[in-house]
This record gives sequence, structure tokens and C-alpha cells, in this order.
Amino acid sequence: MCKDGVYRVKCVYCSEFYTGEPLQKRMYHHWYDYTRGSREDLSALSEHCKNEHPGLPMKLELVDFHRTDGFVDRKVRESVVQQDKPSSINRRIEGAGTAGNLYLV
Repeated sequence: MCKDGVYRVKCVYCSEFYTGEPLQKRMYHHWYDYTRGSREDLSALSEHCKNEHPGLPMKLELVDFHRTDGFVDRKVRESVVQQDKPSSINRRIEGAGTAGNLYLV
């Protein structure tokens, strides 16, 4: 179940949200960045925890998980979740390989 899906976590300290995918691989990256943290390109989630809550351990609550089936399904689901439920911790850098807004008509 954890291998292919879109997740939404809440920072326990400030109740801000982060949406990402895929769960297992990406959460490992967030944790690795948080514990090793010497890189300039920290994940948005680990950067939030280090800057907003210095000295406190990273504490997250999984609030939402959507099982997906492959890359396209994950990207579409992530866009829909972000559109419906804003995630203030996420950062969007245009041209950095991130999916933009998804508009369904």
C-alpha cells in the first residue's frame, strides 16, 4: 500500500500541511534530509521542520492517503489533492520538474 500513493501529512507543532508522493520513498528522503541536513536542496518538509521548529524532533501525522496506480495517476491525484486542500509547506519551483496546476474542464 505504501509504495504507490499520494499522502498528506500535518506538522504536529503548527498544524500546517504537506502533500507528496510516493509515500515510502519520499518520506525516507524527508527524514534523511532532516537528519543529515547539510545539503542546500533540503526537502520542503525537512526545511520547514528545521526552520520553524529548531531543536524539536520532526513530528508528523499522516492525515490522508490515496492509493494510486502508476506515475500519471499519482501526479493527477497529487494535483487534485493540492487544489482541494492547500498544503502550506509545499513549495513549487517552476521548471524544476514539478507538476503545475491541473485544470479539469
